[in-house]
Amino acid sequence: MDRVLKKIEEGMSHVQGGIDKGKVKLQEAQAIAQQRKIIREASERKAKDLLELGQLVYKKVREGSIVDDDFDSVVQAVIQSDCLIFKALNNIEEIKRSNVEFTVCECGSKVASTSIFCGNCGAKIHREEEDDQEGVLCAVCEGKVPSTAAFCGCCGWKLEAQGRG
Repeated sequence: MDRVLKKIEEGMSHVQGGIDKGKVKLQEAQAIAQQRKIIREASERKAKDLLELGQLVYKKVREGSIVDDDFDSVVQAVIQSDCLIFKALNNIEEIKRSNVEFTVCECGSKVASTSIFCGNCGAKIHREEEDDQEGVLCAVCEGKVPSTAAFCGCCGWKLEAQGRG
């Protein structure tokens, strides 16, 4: 009987040792998970801070406050993206306007603002063009800028940095 109790005690001791090892591994895993959470949160914060820093530097470069050849290739890539975004936004506005705006032809027919000729009488539609506004071309992105503007509406470049002012 003593032998059976001793075997049971040894078995229980072995089980207890396994439980203790499991607890240690669980605590280790929890500690690692906590550190990974800290790393993830710090990395997210850092990414936001770097994005903000990049935007501030880009603004200073556009304004002409920072002049550095090391930024040129990145700035040109951002300007190209800005131009694409600007043109797409303008296209969206034009699409919205064209779906809603109509003009009246000399014959009295209602004609879509995007039409060049009247569908009723065939007369050429006369309208004021936004392109007829007085303006200049941006030296950076070649977008049309009103002559009274201080910054390009497409790429955001300060026009004084182009020799205007």
